[in-house]
Amino acid sequence: MASDFSGSALTFPYTFSRNTILYAKWMANTTIRIENVEQLLDVKDDLMGSYALVRDLDLSQYGAWIPIGDRITPFSGVFDGNGYAIYNMTIEDLVEDEEFNELPIGLFGRVTGQVKNVTLVDYKITLEGEKSRFMIGGIVGQLDGGTLLSSQAKGEIINSEMTYKRKFVDTFWVTAKPSTKVSLGGAVGRIENGGTVSGVSTEGSIISYSNATEIFCGGVVGSNGEAVGSSGDAVENGGTITSCHSTTNINGKCAGGLVGYNNGLVEKSYAIGYIEGSLSYPSVVGGLAAYNHTLGIINRSYATGGVKGRTAGGLIGVNKFDYEIATGGLVNNCYASGDVFASEYAGGLIGRAVSDIPYFGWEDFSGQIFNPVEENDVSGISFKAINHCLSYGNVTANASETTYEDADGEDVRVIGVFYPVFAGGMVGQSNEMLIGNCIAFGDVEGISHRISEEGGPINGTNPAYVNNFVGHSTNTSDVFQNVYCVEEQLVERNGIAYSDFNTVSNLTYQDINAGSHLRINMGFDTLIWTLTGLDVENGVYPTLLN
Repeated sequence: MASDFSGSALTFPYTFSRNTILYAKWMANTTIRIENVEQLLDVKDDLMGSYALVRDLDLSQYGAWIPIGDRITPFSGVFDGNGYAIYNMTIEDLVEDEEFNELPIGLFGRVTGQVKNVTLVDYKITLEGEKSRFMIGGIVGQLDGGTLLSSQAKGEIINSEMTYKRKFVDTFWVTAKPSTKVSLGGAVGRIENGGTVSGVSTEGSIISYSNATEIFCGGVVGSNGEAVGSSGDAVENGGTITSCHSTTNINGKCAGGLVGYNNGLVEKSYAIGYIEGSLSYPSVVGGLAAYNHTLGIINRSYATGGVKGRTAGGLIGVNKFDYEIATGGLVNNCYASGDVFASEYAGGLIGRAVSDIPYFGWEDFSGQIFNPVEENDVSGISFKAINHCLSYGNVTANASETTYEDADGEDVRVIGVFYPVFAGGMVGQSNEMLIGNCIAFGDVEGISHRISEEGGPINGTNPAYVNNFVGHSTNTSDVFQNVYCVEEQLVERNGIAYSDFNTVSNLTYQDINAGSHLRINMGFDTLIWTLTGLDVENGVYPTLLN
């Protein structure tokens, strides 16, 4: 009897004593109404059916939840949360598959059908630290060509520390290893075969203590596509993530505010959580995505949270572009505003931007395409991998010391790091990457000093590559087009002003605040960006429209 469908539904027969307005939600007669947990459990008996919640459910009294749909028999029907909530789902004591298959874990396991309008509140999923090969999401573990629409999830996922820590004397008979080949997502573990996640939001936390390879953590999706190896080598492209956002805080080996690994499309989405990885192990973290691979496209998206890791980018940790494919590894109309701290590669937008070039080099391949230095608005392929992007946060790369945990579980602090660092206002380190129409705003600092002993002198042979735009580039051709930094940007190398290596021209606050330079000279679209009412000096920057 309420327009927002609150309260109890009206039950007939009913005697009216006055004129009354009734509100109705219609669903097909074939849709099965779920009123209690037992009926939710019965969904597992008919995974092709059509279902709708008709009241809130509390799973706290039902022990460890077993997902709806598994690796062999997925959920292929339609499930409508119908605006109601499912509370207190707990998943723990997961068992690995004996045949080494990856297992899908969540409210739903593997989904090839449609799940929509689900609200999952205060869930908790725990994966023991030495168990591997799982796809874990709050709502869906594995979205295999299916859809997850207009849903929200609040909870926590913990990939705990190993329960047994190997000591030196146990080397010969202890085989436990940290978790590997695991995707952890606040809503979806992994998307495959063109699956779609749209209108989904998440909050809470994801923590993975594993330092092994193939651990991807994302606020909404762990992996959009499948990847293997520490470099994220592509196996299978993913699907689409659109109009999603996350406030999830994440700590993991490869962690992104929205998605850990992306080999599909991310569009009109954002993340505002704090993202952190180890400064010692080779972690990769990004405010929006840890990896954007060669089939990955990120459009009209942004991140505002701070990031901290071995390789860290305000938006993306590592972006990879392939000249022979040239359809992915693209970042268009995006920005990042969080501060970035890394112990090796730090970039206001991207930590590392790398390209695969043809075997015989650029000159051999150039005859098959247009000249990238000239106008590149050619139908079908754009070689500007990073285009119309802005970075606002301050950037710091500091490798003065590192810490690690020894076999006895004790934290050990080491003075002396034996590698250089890379810090750039837009990109930390770039390899043959075309970048156009971008501006870096934040201050940049790079410190790479190896101290011989406590309080000792800096070893000058350990370099810091610092620049107002790209910390270090291996480009052999003129590939930075129409890019700028902002006046009064500070750039320091080992505590000393490093203006000699500010290779990108500055724009004045007035140039940017007027908006005309971005619109006319740089091609920023007023249907995509807010270019009026700007006051950059006081922190009012261009932002994306909905």
